[in-house]
Amino acid sequence: MSSTPAVDSSDRLNNRRLYLVGFMGSGKSTVGRLLAAETGCEFIELDAEIERRAGCSIRQIFAEQGEETFRELESSVLKIISRRPPPVVVSCGGGVVLREENRRILQETGKTFYLHVDPQIAWQRVSNDEKRPLAQDEQQFFRIWDARRQLYLKSGIKLATDRLSPEQIVDNILQLL
Repeated sequence: MSSTPAVDSSDRLNNRRLYLVGFMGSGKSTVGRLLAAETGCEFIELDAEIERRAGCSIRQIFAEQGEETFRELESSVLKIISRRPPPVVVSCGGGVVLREENRRILQETGKTFYLHVDPQIAWQRVSNDEKRPLAQDEQQFFRIWDARRQLYLKSGIKLATDRLSPEQIVDNILQLL
């Protein structure tokens, strides 16, 4: 029996921002909500915050203004969120790692976990989701995954999520803190 007192989950996030990155379908939003609930801290979903500030859906932004405009909004909102007082858990959109400035913000303002999912499993999870503009074509989906995977690896601590429940992923993150 250890003489070390148990650490309360909320204490593990004290004065930290935790960012969850990974490809679409990796479970960032689900895990983020559970992690925030477990630790009693604020949860922010970057894509939802972008939609709120833009006054329209991400799908609309892509369709009407293009991906580059969306990426500008994403970077802008990430900068704002990175200044929020911790503790906070942030579920980032799958493409947040595409810009060097975003990767720098993640590294400098918090701790980042990369939720890795096999691309076949990710495709099964998101292929019928019309809200995801980059998940409408299977070949494009796998090209995007292949182009981003090295950026994810550079962005944070890798956690394989394929065979784990969201609760197990949360437990793994808490153990690593």
